Formats: sequence, structure tokens, C-alpha cells
Amino acid sequence: MQQQLLNMVPKKQKMVGPSQPEDLSKEKWDEIKGGIDPELRKKVEELLEDGYCTVQMHTSSKDGKQTFLLKEDSERYNIEDNATWYVPDNYDYKETKTWGTGKAGQKLESIDKFKFGRDTSTLNADRLASATDGIKNGNLLDPIKVKRNSDGTFDIQDGNHRLQAAKNLGLENIPYQEV
Repeated sequence: MQQQLLNMVPKKQKMVGPSQPEDLSKEKWDEIKGGIDPELRKKVEELLEDGYCTVQMHTSSKDGKQTFLLKEDSERYNIEDNATWYVPDNYDYKETKTWGTGKAGQKLESIDKFKFGRDTSTLNADRLASATDGIKNGNLLDPIKVKRNSDGTFDIQDGNHRLQAAKNLGLENIPYQEV
């Protein structure tokens, strides 16, 4: 009888976080390359043959889409379009009203306290789009680097594109790091 009752209790669901990219071996590549776009296949094969870098594959936990990456030090680049790549699906900016950095104890402050470090008309459209897409996709992005002013505001030292993307998306708080 006790076992029957235990079987009726719903089991806890294990929370699955974002999947991490894995190094792509030549053997694994040979197994999967058949269904890959020919142009992308050629790029990946050239990188695998060179052997001077690490090629990785990320499989989305949402839709199973595979992304092929070039890893250099701590940076990753999408082989298909050369864009900087971050692990997606870490947070929902619409709920958090900020972006995630992946750093424990990250300091946050109201977006109104940040002053651009330069004229916003000089922002690069591609970098702004990349920052906006990163936030929308739940990518972990670096905090803005700032200098604190005596009035409690902050001057941006690094992060003008992320700040503008945050303003465009209606975020309320910004992760920052004092330098």
C-alpha cells in the first residue's frame, strides 16, 4: 500500500540549464556532416584539418539546432557568420529587466544612473545589434565597466553598446563593475 502511494506522488523534475558546447572530434564530425549545408561543411572541415584551433558544436536545448563554433582562448565564434557567440537561453530579459553575466554576486544599479562615455551617434550599428540580440537570446554578457562619480552616477568606460541596447529593450537595471 505504501508503495502505491509513493507511485502516485509526482516526481520532481530535474531543472536543466543551458547546454554547453562540446569539442567536435573528426570522428563525430564524420558521423553528422551529411546533413550540413555544403558551405558550412567546407568551413568546418578546413578548421578541423588545420588543427590549430578547437572546433565545437552546440546543440540548443530548445529546438535541437546545431551551431558550429571556433573556440580561441575563452572566446567563441559562430563559424557560419564569424559573430561572437555566447551560450544562449540563460535568462529572460523581459522577466529580469536586466541581462545575466554569470558572475555570482553581480552588482546591479538603475539604468538611469549610467552616463554614456561617448556620443551615442558614434555607436557601431553591428555591435549594437549584436548586444541587443545577445540580451534577447539570454546570452551571458560582461557587465559594463564604470567609474563612480561623487553624485552616485557612473561614467561608462566600456559598455556603451550594451547600455544603448538595454535602453532600447526597456531594461531597468544594469550589471556593472567599477574599474
